[in-house]
Amino acid sequence: MRTQIEHGHTVLRCPGYECSSTVDDVTLMSLVPSLYGRHLAKRLDTFLEMDPEWKWCPADQCKLVVKATTTQVTSEAFDAKNNASIQPVPVVCVCGTIWCFKCQEDAHWPATCQEAQIFRQKNASYARMVTTKKRRGLITSIQVKHCPSCYYPVEKGLGCNHMTYILCHYEFCWICLQRFSHSHECRIVHL
Repeated sequence: MRTQIEHGHTVLRCPGYECSSTVDDVTLMSLVPSLYGRHLAKRLDTFLEMDPEWKWCPADQCKLVVKATTTQVTSEAFDAKNNASIQPVPVVCVCGTIWCFKCQEDAHWPATCQEAQIFRQKNASYARMVTTKKRRGLITSIQVKHCPSCYYPVEKGLGCNHMTYILCHYEFCWICLQRFSHSHECRIVHL
């Protein structure tokens, strides 16, 4: 039985000559107690891999399993490999990970799994382009602060620190974020 467990068999047969009986858990625990936990873990993994309604949380340290049931079947959600309907629904795990039950990647609703995969591929190629040394002219960092009036992000280019935000028309100092007036003296040392 030790060899069967080490080879990953989930159904264990009696090691007796020409015996085809399956070994129950009580017998297994009494004969090889040190391998019992390993065998149960392998059995659970095999069960979960074969049932499309159960999936492990994809987070690295999470050991939780999720079961998803759906009531509506669409042609897009039909998984021909498993002959089952799997909806691309987002799952929020107890560990805080949010993922798609169908593809087990980051949640991407309402996009389909295929659309999300295309986006990830394009995003990865863009990230590679930005980090290559051949593209030194690209902007890789941006000076952004929030408007003190409407809290919308504002980007500062070259020029003075007197800012007028175009959406709310609020005038402020880029350095100290205080209302700007003609007699404004910034109390923070300007660099």
